[in-house]
Amino acid sequence: MKIHRHEYQVGFGECDPAGIVYYPNFFRLFDGNCERLFGAVGLRWSEMFGRPGADDGAGLAGFPIVNTGAEFIEPVSYGQRVTLETSIASWSIKSFRVEHRIVSDGRIMAQGFEVRVWAVRDPARPGRIKGAAIPDHIKALFEQDPV
Repeated sequence: MKIHRHEYQVGFGECDPAGIVYYPNFFRLFDGNCERLFGAVGLRWSEMFGRPGADDGAGLAGFPIVNTGAEFIEPVSYGQRVTLETSIASWSIKSFRVEHRIVSDGRIMAQGFEVRVWAVRDPARPGRIKGAAIPDHIKALFEQDPV
């Protein structure tokens, strides 16, 4: 299973008045590291979707989140250096589960997950999207050594 690790220092604007990371910001960190994980295997989101024609006709619209959650184990504070660890934990036909950990000094500070759908444009309903089967060659990219 490929794990993407990203070193990060918590900024002032991510914290509440007590200097502790405000919980919605963890989800922003999770999302950003998911995008980095895909980039690490050569799947840059800016090239995969978001621009007309970027998907080579496949109609890929993105990976919307349909379920998410987090557990906050220890406070993460302004200026603290942490490591974000992200991996694809499992695949189904049209969706995949991404798991995240935020680690500092060998301790898990927070962990969370996202369930994302492989979404394509729905030709029967212009402007709408629908789930589609995830290609096997995409799944295979995430079974290599950690990055």
